[in-house]
Amino acid sequence: MIKLAEKLLQSSKSLNFKFKTKKPTFKEPVKIQSFIDKYGNSDIDVKPSENAIERLWENFNKEYQYYELHQQRKYLLPRDEKYLPFILSKLVDDSKKIHFTYNIMINNTSKKMLKNEILEYFSSYKARYAMLLALDICDRLADYEGRNNRLLLFKKNAYLFQKNNIDEAYKRCCQMGLQHYLKANGLTGILLYSKFVKDIICMLFEADDKIFDVKNKYLLYENVIFPSHEIGSYKDIYNSIFSNLIIAVEHCNCTEKEEYIKSLRNVLVSIYKDPRIKGVNWKGISQEAREIFIKWLSQRDLKLFFEIISQSYAGSYDNQKMWRYRKQFWQAYLPEITSTWVFFGADAECEIPKSEVMKYGKFSVPSKSCIMMQIGNCIFIERSHNGKLKVWLKHECPFKMGAEKLNENILTNVSVYDEWTHSSPQSYSWQQKVSAFIQDNCGINKNEEDYEID
Repeated sequence: MIKLAEKLLQSSKSLNFKFKTKKPTFKEPVKIQSFIDKYGNSDIDVKPSENAIERLWENFNKEYQYYELHQQRKYLLPRDEKYLPFILSKLVDDSKKIHFTYNIMINNTSKKMLKNEILEYFSSYKARYAMLLALDICDRLADYEGRNNRLLLFKKNAYLFQKNNIDEAYKRCCQMGLQHYLKANGLTGILLYSKFVKDIICMLFEADDKIFDVKNKYLLYENVIFPSHEIGSYKDIYNSIFSNLIIAVEHCNCTEKEEYIKSLRNVLVSIYKDPRIKGVNWKGISQEAREIFIKWLSQRDLKLFFEIISQSYAGSYDNQKMWRYRKQFWQAYLPEITSTWVFFGADAECEIPKSEVMKYGKFSVPSKSCIMMQIGNCIFIERSHNGKLKVWLKHECPFKMGAEKLNENILTNVSVYDEWTHSSPQSYSWQQKVSAFIQDNCGINKNEEDYEID
């Protein structure tokens, strides 16, 4: 198709097309030229299938065994030789086989061999055999006089095949931005998903904020990582990316912080599920990032719980007055609440926004709801309506974060570490008692002005 397009371009420049009824389809040669500019310089080829590599591996072993016996070659054809770079990873530390393969490769001078060497090199640049690949690539590029734009870029940027190439690439990425750097160095197409590029991406997310700040990290995630989510191109480095991005966002002070948290909260719940639910595996995400993410979920839960319960009280002045004291009190402790789990009654469930991606537990009484909250080593359960505030030490709590349902009768009658009625909220009676308990058991001190209502 490429040759056909080039012929069409030459013909369009030298011939005058005449059509009786319609104008020519290609009325401007520049359109064909743009096609050639885009596709005419063939890209680094796609790696062969696993089955094809296995067949090549079988033939290679036959070839090697025959050569060991007869000092002659028999099984590998020139068309097979061009794909030998893709079996290098199977040779492990067998230096004899590696050098046997390498000698076959250097005697094959085709452009296809060079492209395949480059593809395999960026896929395994840290492997022992990569040094041999790099030497041959550099020799071939030095002699290359063709017009392939990709190969000319690699020839210009020969540092990519030298020692400490990843450090130099990382430094240039910090200066130029990843996308611009990759395009300028020919690391596009299938090479976008090579180990070399993935390692650069991980280094950028690990970088100190002074070198590569949180805005750049989020833009990298938004523009490069997330658009590839459906095909899973970067799935193998998600743990590293999200571990570092969560921590960076949590510690930043930029105005977009809440926007970043909301976006990541929704995306990560869809990818990894809620880490508070039993059986959900967040293995690979750092413990620090996991704790931060649970805190983000908990803060969202608490705000949503407040919003929905407040809406359900809209027609009752007494209930509104009662609830606003509870809401004000727990909002004061929001930064110290490390985990939550909400049990919504059927009535409140109807008020959950349709856009909400989170899942919640069910409360047995349709008109009531409750929320579990962890502060320090204590688990509190606060109700939306009449009912005592209850607390347990974490290891003694009979209810679990992430549980599917909670029964009102069990909650009312179960033994507790301590409990309080919500008496005299206007004089902050119950609030002072609970605040004193939290200070004694969790080491968190709040004053009355922190939770008083203006």
